[in-house]
Amino acid sequence: MRATHGTSWQRLPSSALNGEIKTRIDSYKSNLDKAVETDSTVESNMVTIKPKIAYLQLSRNELTQKMPKSQESEAASSPAVTNIQQTIEQLNELKRERQTTINHMTAGLESADLRKDLMSVHSGTKSKDSVFETHLQGINGYSKVIEDQQIKSSELLSVIDTNMMSFNQTLAGSSDTSKIEFFKSIDEGLKLYYENMNLLSNGSKFYKQMHTYLTSLHLYVNDFVASRTVEKDQIIEQLNAGAGPPPGAPGSTGSPYNPSFIPQNPYGGGHYQ
Repeated sequence: MRATHGTSWQRLPSSALNGEIKTRIDSYKSNLDKAVETDSTVESNMVTIKPKIAYLQLSRNELTQKMPKSQESEAASSPAVTNIQQTIEQLNELKRERQTTINHMTAGLESADLRKDLMSVHSGTKSKDSVFETHLQGINGYSKVIEDQQIKSSELLSVIDTNMMSFNQTLAGSSDTSKIEFFKSIDEGLKLYYENMNLLSNGSKFYKQMHTYLTSLHLYVNDFVASRTVEKDQIIEQLNAGAGPPPGAPGSTGSPYNPSFIPQNPYGGGHYQ
């Protein structure tokens, strides 16, 4: 139009009037770009903390099942307890066997055969060495059995000592540590959950408010375009009719365009935190 009408077309160009609109659009775009970055961070955080908030999805019964056992129940179900009980039974059986062996050995020393042989030695019908050797072999047989029983007893006591160490470690509070870690994990999950819920809530508010501002800006731009179109049509009509200077020209009453409210940035121009 300016090229067609030359100096008669004195209306201000749109670029002289829409600078604030462009500035506002650039500002909104910058805010939205930052918000998208924050969205990515929140999404990444959710992926990272998902395993940590897994307990929060469980029911009360499921949490109870996941909870580490108490010291008493854990100690009672410990393999060490079973091993100790079985080993004590073996020791008791070994004790009975040893007592039987001792009884047999004592009975041999008190037997009629020994007394008879001693009388024979006394009467000279048997030699002392042969009688001694015969009965010594019997005693040595019992001694070998008792020696084997003693070795087995030491081995069983060693098994008990080893399992007692494991049992004492259980009683020392390993289960308490597990419980502390269990509840600490739940507490950490709750903290992370509320932190990210706060971010998501702020993000939701940001986008709702931004939607309001963008809607207002959209109406403002439409109003600007409509006003400029009406102004253009009026100027063309006046020029074609040979009327006076168009609105906006020197000495005129000014442009009919009256800018409306330009919405400000949400959150003071920053992205949500």
